[in-house]
This record gives sequence, structure tokens and C-alpha cells, in this order.
Amino acid sequence: PGWADLAACALLLAAGALTVCLHPALREREVLAHTRYAVALGDWDRVLALATPAQCDRDETLIPLALLDLQEKSQLGERMFTYPVIQEDDFDRCDRDNEPESLFFLGFLYERLGGYNEAIHNFYQLSSSQDHGTSFLVLRQLLSDYYQLGNYTLAEKYCQILSRSTLHGQYVRHFRRLMAEGEAREPDPPAVRSGMPLASHNPLENLFQLGSVGLYSPAIAERTLCTLLLQGELGAFHALFETVYHDGDAIPRHYQEALLLAGQTPAGISPAVRQRFDAFQADMLSGTAELLRDRYQGTYWYYYLAHSQF
Repeated sequence: PGWADLAACALLLAAGALTVCLHPALREREVLAHTRYAVALGDWDRVLALATPAQCDRDETLIPLALLDLQEKSQLGERMFTYPVIQEDDFDRCDRDNEPESLFFLGFLYERLGGYNEAIHNFYQLSSSQDHGTSFLVLRQLLSDYYQLGNYTLAEKYCQILSRSTLHGQYVRHFRRLMAEGEAREPDPPAVRSGMPLASHNPLENLFQLGSVGLYSPAIAERTLCTLLLQGELGAFHALFETVYHDGDAIPRHYQEALLLAGQTPAGISPAVRQRFDAFQADMLSGTAELLRDRYQGTYWYYYLAHSQF
């Protein structure tokens, strides 16, 4: 009977694994869950391996997480349009910023940009939107973000909560050691911090506010440039580009494509991109929609063409 029970259990496990592997919806949920976990760990190579362009095409929820990965690798301007980005919302979830997946993404986005108050705000919102309440993932992020803000009192509060769980002792010990090595201090005054949470639903306004309080960074510059591209604001893109990039700097491919489209030809645009742009212009006059898609999908030109109302 013992062997029979083991065999039955093995059969049930195999059947369950087969169901997960074969059922498309379950498989996509598994990929999303693994991607979210990799984002939480900061395992960006794993995120990119999971949220491939093809997988993002099947599940649009993955797109902003994949683009967050490209932001971490400073590759947004080089690779963003190789992913199935068809609207600005795919980049920043600006039209769905109250949905759980958006709150998860926005929490980590602002954390990576240095806006810890806004990250905390989004993680709290995420907790209140879930039937099961505050998850361990959210508790860990709140602990981390309060530590980054220098609010050791609240960081210790979440240490105490997590210390009562089974699997988070190492995480708690790590942050308690960091706090012991530093000096406990009150959070910076609001004038020094980002002043979050932001009331604006305009991603550009939020990025400008982050920069105005001293959080300006290459990641914020890149994200602003890419937002302007998605909005079709080529004049504003060129103006900001000239303040960020200087002679001799390598220009990401999508930025080269946008500059040529805007009639700008600064040094640094590669001969290959120029040649392809000439071909694109010729195909625009004589080619079909199918030909343009086949030849230029994955470029900024094709995205701009699809949003020609700009």
C-alpha cells in the first residue's frame, strides 16, 4: 500500500506539472510570476530571459517590466522598439496606474529612480488592492525603501513583522546590520525629498519633478527621451537630446532613427542607419503596409508611422 500511495502521488504531481506546461494561460501566469520575482530580486538578466519580445507579444503585462530591465541596463534607446510597444501605456502604465500590475511596476520603477516615497505609496496601494492583504514581497520592499529614506524607526517596524515569519530572517538580519553600521536619522525634509506621492498622472511631469529635487540621473534622462519619442514630440526630443548627448558620445539606435526623422543629422549617426532611412523613405512612397511592417517593424520609424496622427 505504501508504494501504491507513492505511485499515486507521483502520478498526480506529473499530471499537475503537465497541465501547467501545456495550458497556455497557466504557462503565461507562471512566466509572469517568475518575472515579477526576478524584478523583486533585481535579477535583471533573468527578467530579460523571461520577458522576451515574443513572450511580451503574448502577454502585454510583461512589457513594462521588460522595459524596466532595459532601463537598468541603459539600453532603452537602443532596444525599446524591438519589443511590441504600441502605445505609451506599454511603457509607463499611465492609463492604468490603479491596477495591481501597474502598482507593482510603478513601485519598482520609482524605487530604481530614487523616488522612495512614491515607491512606498505604490506598494501600499498594491497591498490595499489585494484580497490577501500585504504580501511578504511588499513588506520587504517597504523595509528596504524606509531604510533608503533613512527612516530607521519604520524600517525596524517591518523588521519586527518579518522576523516572525519563517523564511525572511536573513533579509531582516541584513538590514539590521546596515542600520547598526549607520546612524539612525530622521527622513530628509520634504524639500530635499521627491515630495511624493505625486498627484500627477502625467509621466513626464513626474520625471521632471524627480529631477527638480535633485534626483536627476542618466536613467531619468533616458526615460524622458523615450517618453517624448512615444508621444511623437520630436522637437522636444531633439532639444533634450542636445543637452544630454555631446560630440563623440555613442548615440543609441532608436535615437538615431528619431533624429533622422526630425531632419537632424548630428555626428554619430551610423552610415548603416542613414542608408536604412533612405530605403525607408523610398519604401514609404512605393511600398505596401505589409512590406513596411516586414522591413521596419522594430524601428522607431515604424512606430511613428503607425501613429502618424502625430
